[in-house]
Amino acid sequence: MKKTSRRGGKRPGAGRKPKWDFWFKFIIGQECEILFRDAEARALQRANDHTFNADSELKHLWRTPARIPIKKRKAYIASDLFKYHQEEIETELKFLAEDIDAEGPAQRVVQIRYRARRGTRKAIIKQIAAKYSLTENQVDNLWQAYRRFEKSK
Repeated sequence: MKKTSRRGGKRPGAGRKPKWDFWFKFIIGQECEILFRDAEARALQRANDHTFNADSELKHLWRTPARIPIKKRKAYIASDLFKYHQEEIETELKFLAEDIDAEGPAQRVVQIRYRARRGTRKAIIKQIAAKYSLTENQVDNLWQAYRRFEKSK
């Protein structure tokens, strides 16, 4: 059969030409992700410091048994002082886990909730836009394209 028209549809050279190549999108997206991960790492460090230094005495409570020489620890575990420390540590762990009403031993794993500060994404977009002389919308679109690429893998 004869082709009627060669104007529309998928054909070589049809459509809008891409403004940026794949590697430019990749570089912009990666830089944005690196900056965002750094911001998240700082947020985790702040949450960690707040949880274990400001709100809790766990570091202090763990320090006391750690100072006891290894040869004397067996006697320490049998003493009343150890039982007192163990009760205090259990109380702190329940406080950190926000599960004070729970019966039995407290969970030893504490989940720390953290997020990058509000406005971090916009600040990163502004920074990258200034660095590469792009608009903020362009950087945002490139970053989203990079995330779609990462998700598709």
